[in-house]
Amino acid sequence: MRHGRSLSGLILILLTVSSLPGCAPSTPLFVANVGTRELARHEDQRLKVAQAIIDEEGDLFTYSVDAIINGQSAAAEKTYLNGYTHIGFSNQIKAIALYQVALIYKSSYNRERNYPLSLNYLYRIVNEFPETRAADYARPKIIEVENLIENPVKFTPDEKLADWEQIKRIPDPRYAKLDQAMNALSQRAVVKNRTDEVIELYTLVYRERGMPTSLRADALLQIALIYNSQPQNAEKREQTLAAFRKVSREFPGTSYQKTADQHLDILLNQQDS
Repeated sequence: MRHGRSLSGLILILLTVSSLPGCAPSTPLFVANVGTRELARHEDQRLKVAQAIIDEEGDLFTYSVDAIINGQSAAAEKTYLNGYTHIGFSNQIKAIALYQVALIYKSSYNRERNYPLSLNYLYRIVNEFPETRAADYARPKIIEVENLIENPVKFTPDEKLADWEQIKRIPDPRYAKLDQAMNALSQRAVVKNRTDEVIELYTLVYRERGMPTSLRADALLQIALIYNSQPQNAEKREQTLAAFRKVSREFPGTSYQKTADQHLDILLNQQDS
């Protein structure tokens, strides 16, 4: 079944979060002809902005971050709304789509920020999908955005970034120690101690049968990698092994199976040594 832009646009945000930390988001077309030095400078600046955006709001996906950086809020909103109206998606996924739109328009780094519009989307989530996890996240955000409407951020995005750079001069060394097969969403979850929430998100993606196989496989692999990043007592070790074996068994012949098998070999060799 072909799902078109609604699927690739919405679910891309869930699992192609490779830009933070470590590698910059994909280069937009308008810089394709820029010289190498200028391009490197541009990418470095994009990464800084992306990191600042995520530091302020860790629930944003890379697709949303890119929209903020590129001044593409309306285009991202349209893509997310395609996911929201997609008949093949569960209420959990639809609510996540609305939540991302709300966060985009809330961001202090968004030159197109719109607090009333953000608030409207947050209320839509709690009214239309009150039993979802996104609704749990939206309720405290409503209070936060209502406060922002009363007392808006007075800094421009550039001023906010300059302030952030003063605070974040030294990179967080915890990221460098993590498995590089983990995407940035998983890495942030481990560093910020939010693994339960992210595992729940990946589980939603894995169970959504309308998803492309690659996205379901990557979701399952990320769960296994998160388990593997945690302290390994006997019970956790068995949980980690079982998770990697499940990836290998359910997605044979894929790069996800290859990654899972490599991690299985390492774990089993550690056990034998």
